Amino acid sequence: MIINRLTAQSVSASRIFLVLVFFAVIGYAIFLQFLSPCLYEVDGYYNVAVADFIKESGPNFKFHWAQLSTFKDSYGDTQFLFHLSIIPFLRLTDNPVLAGKICVIFYNILFFLALVFVLRKYLPRYLTACFLIFPLLSPAFTFYFLRLRAVTFAVILTILCVHCLINKKYRALFLLSLVYALSHPSFPVIILFAFLSETIRRLAEKEFFAKNIYAVLLGGLAGFIINPTFPNNIFNLFLNGVMVPVYSLMDKGIIFGLEVYTQAADMTFMTNFALFFTLIIILWMAFISRPKVSFSTMVWWASAGFYFLISFKSDRFWYPANALFFVFFASFLKDYIGDGKWPDAGRKVMRMAGVYAVIILLFLPGNARLMKNTIAMEIANNSHFERVGRWMKANLPKGERVYHANGDNASYFLCMNPDNDYLVLCDPIYMFWRYPREYAAFLALRQGRTERPYEVIREVFGARYGYTQKNRPLYDQISRDLEHFKILYEDAMGAVFCVQN
Repeated sequence: MIINRLTAQSVSASRIFLVLVFFAVIGYAIFLQFLSPCLYEVDGYYNVAVADFIKESGPNFKFHWAQLSTFKDSYGDTQFLFHLSIIPFLRLTDNPVLAGKICVIFYNILFFLALVFVLRKYLPRYLTACFLIFPLLSPAFTFYFLRLRAVTFAVILTILCVHCLINKKYRALFLLSLVYALSHPSFPVIILFAFLSETIRRLAEKEFFAKNIYAVLLGGLAGFIINPTFPNNIFNLFLNGVMVPVYSLMDKGIIFGLEVYTQAADMTFMTNFALFFTLIIILWMAFISRPKVSFSTMVWWASAGFYFLISFKSDRFWYPANALFFVFFASFLKDYIGDGKWPDAGRKVMRMAGVYAVIILLFLPGNARLMKNTIAMEIANNSHFERVGRWMKANLPKGERVYHANGDNASYFLCMNPDNDYLVLCDPIYMFWRYPREYAAFLALRQGRTERPYEVIREVFGARYGYTQKNRPLYDQISRDLEHFKILYEDAMGAVFCVQN
């Protein structure tokens, strides 16, 4: 009786501990989210704007805002379901930034719920609670976790899909694949994971569960076809998912976002410290104890390892790499401890946790400074673009085409000022693919290599108004040529101008 009572108390305490940690990590995410009055990064502004267009006009609206882009005539929404999910939050408030922030928190909660669901298959509650903290120890994960991007939804779906692959839940896998194909262009990765999973199953268990592969293929196909923007969504998937990686490895003169490339090795290590340190621990545990590795651990490692490897070519993949890696660690830890031996493993786990905590604490101040500086830069940058966008909405004639020096400038303006048209949004591939001559002029103008910029803006881009940052050579040209340019609005970072006849 006493033993049963103590066991019940222990279960109750571990359940309470898990709930408290769950709400603590959500509270931390909310705290970081509202440290900034703006959305984090640029894509959130584009996503809110598109969701608002769907709300007002339905999914098949004409994308006239990107005048020199494939979007104008062939807009395909590869993130349709994600954009649809933002609409309820836009109905809660007229403030698009606040709506976006609430939506980010919603996806933060979904992520941790999915993580708890999967981790509990491998760990007791008290360790599950600790594992919720691990991804947030890597700034590379946290930076993306705060953004209004469909990639968080994609990571949630990836975790659930891999779980279903391992456990042969092909019906659920079909539905998840359908949702994934409607929500993010990275869906083809799940097809790869399905083949990896069944190859590993064949090698480890002498079985090949083909229904998993059929479920993924049929679910993905159904998701692509029922997308309201089909077949343009397939075209955009090709440009973004195939041509961007190809062109980023070639010298095509296209300026992609920094996340398409990789940063210095020391910064990569610092921003993913929890992942690399945990990998060292796993290698040490495997060398010392040589545990029998389960099928689930091998599949989680194959999935996490894929993102881990390609992250060395592109920083944007560290986000899913971190999320999948810690699920792999949970499965490996279960193999290391052995089934049914958790109560006897307390000393081992506590010793490991102590070492982990000490090392993490040593790196915590540096990571905290990195987070602080990044958030400060995000606030300064995005506040500027919000001000400029609001000024343009209040002062520029409706329907005018506006030149902008960077492709991503228009994503901010689209959200703050949908009354005007721009040149290109999101990735430069959408301009380069259909308008290579104009893209060459776009780069030359931005880099200050054009002798008469007013002619290019007016004749090549068909614009009377424009925006440029002050750190671009074009701003110096505009400032010196008051005969052909007039600055209408400026602050410390950029200026709105008009081309005078």
